[in-house]
Amino acid sequence: MACRIVSKVCKTAGESKLWGFDYARDPETGALAFLARGWRPGQVYAQDAVVLPNLKWAGLEFKGSGGQSGTKEPQWPTVDGATVVDGSITWTAQELSNDSLTAYIEYSDWEADPALTITDEQLISSGGVQRTTVIVSGGAAGKKYEVRNIVTLSNGAVEESALLVEVS
Repeated sequence: MACRIVSKVCKTAGESKLWGFDYARDPETGALAFLARGWRPGQVYAQDAVVLPNLKWAGLEFKGSGGQSGTKEPQWPTVDGATVVDGSITWTAQELSNDSLTAYIEYSDWEADPALTITDEQLISSGGVQRTTVIVSGGAAGKKYEVRNIVTLSNGAVEESALLVEVS
């Protein structure tokens, strides 16, 4: 199991804050996260393989006709059902599903120092979204704490991400 320090955040001692992790795509930058199956240049894809764009994501995934992708990422369509030719593959845009993921989250657990209070744990695992969130409160001013999110994936892997919380 690998632990990733994903974020460093600050809060006041009396403040409650919502935090979480998106395991498929970074919500701020749009960059693919480790569970996403992103398009790759020169890759041989089976018929019906599903990928996510690395660039200019419009909230869709793409199902392929099978073949080898080109050397440069295509200009992905932004309309459901539209197609784009890439190398010897025709990709068809479709609504997000978990088909564009290498695995999906089956279980999520949060752990924190007893000085912090963890509430409202949520797991969203559908439609290509793999997100866990939690509300964190408490802690003493001037202290730093680690909040860990441990997820069990559909392929049996266990992954851990950490949030470093500094209380001011």
